[in-house]
Amino acid sequence: LEARDVFHYAYIVGFKKGASAEKSNLGVAKADYNLKRYYESRQNLKRVLSTTKDPNIINEAYFFLGLCEIGLNNYKSAERYLANVTGYRKKDAVIAMAECAIRLNDVNRAETLIKTLIKSSEISTSTRAIAINAMVDSLNGRHESAVRNISKLSYSDLKKNDLLIERAQILYYANRLTDAEKQLNDILNSTDTLNINR
Repeated sequence: LEARDVFHYAYIVGFKKGASAEKSNLGVAKADYNLKRYYESRQNLKRVLSTTKDPNIINEAYFFLGLCEIGLNNYKSAERYLANVTGYRKKDAVIAMAECAIRLNDVNRAETLIKTLIKSSEISTSTRAIAINAMVDSLNGRHESAVRNISKLSYSDLKKNDLLIERAQILYYANRLTDAEKQLNDILNSTDTLNINR
């Protein structure tokens, strides 16, 4: 919350025009995203896109707009934004697009997208990529591989990335019902569960 306030203050206090205003507004939007305030973030990101011509800021705005739409369960819209992402964010955008494909029940497309990352280190270092890969394995009946992959991730990493339900789903499909039930009970009993409407 502090970071959002700092960026918001920088935007309000004198950077109403120019690159500093755009960067400050982008900072506010990213802070809102990290606070899971997706509607607010989306509005700020659209404002950034309407005022900037800087390709790096535009790229970052499209990436975070895609993530906001995922957070709001608007997967088709997320795909449209993520398709515009280039440069250093491209691999992250591909991971997010694979997640959208899974949410839209297009497992083949998700697998195709994930396979584009297999040769890069992204698949083995990104929490989201590991989880998406595990989900693809699970939905394709490769349950042991799915459990092995999702088990590489810590509870805190899964929670931070809002992937605890996916872990429970993978365990359920692998017929590890006791573990799946425990995971779901932990989610339901948590005081800070944020996005259980999937």
